[in-house]
Amino acid sequence: MDISQHYRYVVVGGGSAGCLLARLLAEGQTDPVALIEAGKSRRDVRTVVPNLYPRTFGSSLDWGFTTEPQAGLADRRLAWPRGKLLGGSGAISAMIYLMAAGADYRRWGWTDAAGQTPVRRDPVGGIRCPLSAISLSPVREPHPWSLAFLEAARGAGLTWAPSLRQSQANSCGLYWLSQSGGRRQHTGLLIASALRDAGHSKRNLDVLEGCHAQKLSLERDRVRGVRIVDSQGQQKLVYADEVILCAGTIGSPVLLMRSGIGPQQPLSKAAIRCQVELDAVGSNLQDHLVFPVVYRAKSRQGLPRRHSVSERIQYRRHGTGSPASNIAEAGAFYGAGGQTEASDFQIHFTPTHYLKYPKLKTNDDFFSLGVTDLHPRSRGTIDVLATAPGRIVPRIDPRYLSDPSDVERLRE
Repeated sequence: MDISQHYRYVVVGGGSAGCLLARLLAEGQTDPVALIEAGKSRRDVRTVVPNLYPRTFGSSLDWGFTTEPQAGLADRRLAWPRGKLLGGSGAISAMIYLMAAGADYRRWGWTDAAGQTPVRRDPVGGIRCPLSAISLSPVREPHPWSLAFLEAARGAGLTWAPSLRQSQANSCGLYWLSQSGGRRQHTGLLIASALRDAGHSKRNLDVLEGCHAQKLSLERDRVRGVRIVDSQGQQKLVYADEVILCAGTIGSPVLLMRSGIGPQQPLSKAAIRCQVELDAVGSNLQDHLVFPVVYRAKSRQGLPRRHSVSERIQYRRHGTGSPASNIAEAGAFYGAGGQTEASDFQIHFTPTHYLKYPKLKTNDDFFSLGVTDLHPRSRGTIDVLATAPGRIVPRIDPRYLSDPSDVERLRE
């Protein structure tokens, strides 16, 4: 085992949180910081042009996770796309930025955050994410059908919201997107700019790309480092004063369990010796199903699957047109008054066939309402399976619709 240098901080996972945190830690002091990311910083057109993000699903930029067969969904398995590159899932997502409702913060016990806003207004009228990390704006040229949806929503009694957020019950509007000039923005770009700005002489941030975190190294029930396999297939041990897990909903609990930290029973099934028993690891999994209602329109003027030469030229010159669309440009919140003060349901409107666009060939005459229950009662788990000697893989079981009230709410 090759032992690398010692770091003050090691951040595991170069996704939305990990990239931002690694940059802030490196900027805040002179001690060495390492960022471990299994993917690489790839300049792929699908992570730049907003409309192309669905084409990353199932590609080399995606971990390719799927759920266990779901009894509530006729034993289907659902794909769970997760970004495998610097920037993480923020580099392959629909780019929608939404503030959580204050009621949700309070329900989670985050009382300090409940009354605060992580967003500030820019002097020129834009909005920036927490710590001014990423520029935000609505799509610059909304599709006419997105605007027609908003007009219909207002006619149905919803209130227009210039800056749509979950706490604004019975409201509609254009989503704010992590875009700038029609190009995707994500925190992976912050790492590149940090390395460029610091230069080699002052750099205290090491980005370990293409490195898979295998286990946490424990000494007397304290994490002292991370065992990794680098891009050359070599095993290394990275020491740190503090190890910070930012590997996401799947990666963080799976890494803990691989290291023997978690509930006794799943670890025993995977032939992992339990070193620190923590029953909460991998439990209380919550996910939000989207129930797509798909309509055929009378005209073929929906969002095109392929962009014409003139549209591509317009996009390259001005960052506008259909390539700049994140597909779900507009939406609505409604049904407040359930278990929380926040809205109960959300709609994502798309001028497309929700289930087939863009991979399956369809005419451009579909639009969809993606209805989502924002507070599902069903709870699932993430644990691990041993599929071969030394090979431990995630087992994802959201248990969709296992709580009957979720079915009734969606039907209503």
